[in-house]
Amino acid sequence: MKKPLAWMMAVLTLFLVLQSYLVRELLAAELLFGLGFALLLVLGGLAYLVSSVAERGLKFANVSVRLTGDLARRGFSNSKKSVESHSGNRLISEPNVNT
Repeated sequence: MKKPLAWMMAVLTLFLVLQSYLVRELLAAELLFGLGFALLLVLGGLAYLVSSVAERGLKFANVSVRLTGDLARRGFSNSKKSVESHSGNRLISEPNVNT
């Protein structure tokens, strides 16, 4: 009677040990996949952050370029008016036709 019981106990012990091993392997695999997905999440977040900062930088540069362009246009217009007022309502670059 003891032989079948010993075999059953041996098979049950082997089954439990293998189940414990498989559970540990599955937990380890899940941990590795979790770390991989966390790494992908961090990389995606960094890519989003860089693109967001770049987009804001381009918007800031666009506003600065417009402001600089407006100031340059205004300065050129003022200098043109100043030159016209000092040269008798004609541009300096025009040739003198009175001679």
